[in-house]
Amino acid sequence: MNPRINKINNEIDKIQARLVKDKGRLQELKEQKQKLEDGEILATVRSLDVTPDELAGFLQKMKEEQQVLSEESRELENKDEEIMNS
Repeated sequence: MNPRINKINNEIDKIQARLVKDKGRLQELKEQKQKLEDGEILATVRSLDVTPDELAGFLQKMKEEQQVLSEESRELENKDEEIMNS
């Protein structure tokens, strides 16, 4: 076989092996990041000194308020589009 083809095949093999290794490392880093973020969230929640029911109620209220704000934002965007198209 052509020596240049062999050289290219060898380089392809090396790069593919490195990609497999790098994908594994990337997954490890993502998992480490997730664990650290989870720890920060847990520490923040514990520092609030609220009961689980109080926390659930607070989060539900925030979610509802965000939905209302999103709906209001969409309505404003629609009105802006109507004005621009008039």
